[in-house]
Formats: sequence, C-alpha cells, structure tokens
Amino acid sequence: MSSLSRETDNGCNGWRLRFFSDGKRRSIRLGKVTKRAAEEIQRHINSLARTHELGLPVEVETHRWLVEVDEAVHQNLAKWGLCEPRGSATDRDSCRLLGPFLDAYIKRRTDCAVNTIINFKQTRRLLVEYFKENKPLRSITPADAVRWRQWMIARPLATASVSKYVKRTKTMIKAAVNDQFISSNPFESLKGGSESNRSRHFFISQAVATTVLDACPDNDWKLIFGLPRFAGLRCPTEVTRLKWSDIDWGAKRMRIDSSKTGERYCPIFPILATLLKAAMDDPFKDPVYCIQRYRGNVNLGTTLKRYIVAAGVKPWPKTFVNLRSSCRTELQDRFPSHVVDNWLGQSTKVAEMHYLQVTVDHWHKAVTEDQPVPASAQTPETPESDQT
Repeated sequence: MSSLSRETDNGCNGWRLRFFSDGKRRSIRLGKVTKRAAEEIQRHINSLARTHELGLPVEVETHRWLVEVDEAVHQNLAKWGLCEPRGSATDRDSCRLLGPFLDAYIKRRTDCAVNTIINFKQTRRLLVEYFKENKPLRSITPADAVRWRQWMIARPLATASVSKYVKRTKTMIKAAVNDQFISSNPFESLKGGSESNRSRHFFISQAVATTVLDACPDNDWKLIFGLPRFAGLRCPTEVTRLKWSDIDWGAKRMRIDSSKTGERYCPIFPILATLLKAAMDDPFKDPVYCIQRYRGNVNLGTTLKRYIVAAGVKPWPKTFVNLRSSCRTELQDRFPSHVVDNWLGQSTKVAEMHYLQVTVDHWHKAVTEDQPVPASAQTPETPESDQT
C-alpha cells in the first residue's frame, strides 16, 4: 500500500511517495512533477515492491521505466533492494553510447578464450564502422539493425560470417538490456542466416593424411597435424596445451583440457599412439608438454600449409577446421553420435551443421553395395488357395 502527498513546507511544491517494503515504511521525494507523472512512478514502485516481496521477475513495463528513471530515485530503490544498482554516473552515461559500452563489455569478459575476445572485437569494429562510436544505444532501432545486416552483405561478407556477427551482437547488446542502459534489444529479431559454408568443406582422407605426415619435418609437426586429424583436437588451443601427464597409456586415453568446453577424454587411437610414442622417445622432448616449441594461441596454419605443399598436396581451406571435420566424419561412421560428441567436445547439432561431410567413400558404398529390401516393400506371395 502506498500514498502520494504534496509537499508545501520549506518552499517545496512537489510530491512525496510513501510505501512499505520488507515491512518498513519508505519515502521518496519526487520533486516538482505533474500529478500524472507522480502516479506513474507510484504504480511502478508498487509493482517493484510486490515482485520483490513475492520473489518474481520485474514486469516488462516496469523494467523499461527503470532504465529511464531519475538517478536519485534509482539509487534509493537499489539501496532498498528493489532493483540492481547502475554503477557510477560517469560509467552509466558513457556506456549509453555504442563504442564505450562495447569496450566495457569486452573488457569484463575475462571468462572468454582469446579467440572469443578477438571475435567480439571484430564484431565491435563492424558495429562502430556503421553506427559510429558515439551512437546512443537507445537510438538504434530494429530497422537500423536490419540495415546494418544488409550493409554487411553488400560489402560483401559471406553469409556465414554475417550470421556470426549478428549472433555476437545479440549477445553483447543483450547485456545492455540487463544493465538497464536500454529497455529492449533492437537486434533480437534479426536473422543471421546459416553459418555453414559447405563450399569450404574438404575431406582429408587417410591416404592424404599419411602423405602429409611423411612431409612433416619433426615430431612436433606430426602431432600438430595428427592430433586434429585423428583425435579431433582444436588447434592451436587444445593441441599446444596437451601435456605428457594427460596421456594415460594404461587406459589408452588422453585428457584434453579445453578452454572452450572444459575437460574431456579421448581414446588414443592406434595411429596417434605411434605419433605420441615417437615424440616421447625424442631425447630433446619438452618434459611437460607434448608439443615442444609452441605454446598458447599461435598461428600454425601458415607453416603447416608449406609442409602440405611440400607433400605434393594442394592446401585446403580452413586448414585445421577441416582436419577436425574429417576426423568427426570418419568417427561418425563407426560410433554413435553421443560417443563422438563426448570425445570431440561438440554437440551433434554443431557437427551436423559445420563438420560432417559426404565423402567419396559414401558415394562409392551407395552405388556398389546391395541394400536389403525392407519387408514392407516386398511383393507378398500369392497363397496357393488363391491361385487359378
């Protein structure tokens, strides 16, 4: 229950709102506003007090009102636990602009891997290039979001790239809604399109893989190539972090510490066992890491392409992604999806969209092997009693 009263003492001619929250009587001076505006504030504060008492989420209309409400009122509501604090006034004002908000968002995402931060920065560059650094977040409309997507397509950017930028933007701008800088996400209903680009798929067969392995100059490079191709490890992050202590020869499995998906275990397939034992027997091996010379987020693709060319093989697009894709495709033919998901640290949905390929062997098997005819398709024999 709340009440509005007009203040006339001490030269004031405004409104004061009194209400109960957590069993205590609260009071907020609203200042010189119209009676209609005071009643609007009263309605929203009543809603906040009710949802706070019942442990319910804030109503959409009240959430929008909180975004725009006067700072003094907001501070009192936050002090009484009816809403989350906004932070300093300086931070709040600067983060209402696109560029400063995106910078603050990226800076606080310390939970993300290096590549994810790079992806966020790429998305920021495209947003600021189109909307400009000091574009108020509140002024961006859903129609502006559509025009931004059209602008990216016209650059031109690949449909898969546009989809990724749209999804990252939705994630970042959603944080602006949660921080109450804006009341709704103008990018929420924006369609990104498919991220799968099958024109860049390339299957590295066992024969080609063996040829490239023979051209790799040392154990480091044989593992850099072999771990993604035969165990589906992400390169460089998972490959360069693999330690000798992760190799369990007794159980014939290895522990993979992934910055993206956490810990998982993968079998030491026979061909990998050969590569790992050769590296372990190297007298100059690193005592901790399986890969001796490289660590962290390094660019290994350019050098690997030189060894691919030296092997007499034409380099394929997305060097390490297609190695991992080839591994997934082969394992999928031998084991159930949930098993391969567990080993490679990805979902079936992601694999179907980005990794699984149709190979030459699939086509050959389809046109050369006889398939059993389903019982439902067989022509029933005519009973002897019905024959004429």
